[in-house]
Amino acid sequence: MHELSICTAIAAIVREHADGRPVDRVRIDVGALRQVVPDTLAYSWEVTVDGTPLAGSILEVHEIGAGLPVPVWVDVDEHGVRTGTAGHVARALPGLTVGRFHRHTDGRVEVHDHDGHTHDRGERDVGDHSGYESGDLRVDVLERILGENERTADANRSDFAAANVAVVNVMSSPGAGKTTLLCEVFARLAPELRVGVIEGDIETAIDADRLAATGVPVALVNTANGFGGECHLDATMVRSALQRLALDDLDLVVIENVGNLVCPAEFDVGEAARLMVYSVTE
Repeated sequence: MHELSICTAIAAIVREHADGRPVDRVRIDVGALRQVVPDTLAYSWEVTVDGTPLAGSILEVHEIGAGLPVPVWVDVDEHGVRTGTAGHVARALPGLTVGRFHRHTDGRVEVHDHDGHTHDRGERDVGDHSGYESGDLRVDVLERILGENERTADANRSDFAAANVAVVNVMSSPGAGKTTLLCEVFARLAPELRVGVIEGDIETAIDADRLAATGVPVALVNTANGFGGECHLDATMVRSALQRLALDDLDLVVIENVGNLVCPAEFDVGEAARLMVYSVTE
């Protein structure tokens, strides 16, 4: 689950900025469409900080609601086309929270109205969060959680460019047919193109063995082996595989990501392009 990777990155950022000072609470902002499960994030935090100076600290997740543009829908009926505003949607769907809101740890949802302030890009009203303060010192850290991953992805990209190698990150849901497709592609490309593979899998070497049988060099990354059993490849995992591929002898590197339609899309691994494989039923 990618929540573990996120918590690992958060913990590294907090330790750096805490600089030895005790930490009892960490609050993060998570967008509603960021494919993160708050309860899983909180559990992953406990696992991540256990046995570290951050042990016992609490991770508070501040959810940022998805905004709906105006007009937000187009309704076509026998009378033609009519549009509706966000307010119309809210009235039509009473259970839908529209606009900017956040969810407190007790489940209470607080909506931030836009009355009384402008949409100045320099300032934004996010409500009064003084209740989150604790102790004598509060340190606000504004940093991209995936910043370390992005720095490693840039390093990977530089290495690929230095070797003049094109890199494609192949993603799909489990069983959609990535490996079968790649086996066929490699068989056709083999005479003309020198291809290497970084194969991502949680536990087994089954797909790696199938690809190796086509004659291409394969560097296997099992995420259960030192990477927490993640359901995706990140830039660090890909970098760990580079030393097992002779980039100077290759024209193309194909990264077969772990079968998952959610997590892999979140992580830049240094690729030049992404390829999505999906089955007819999807």
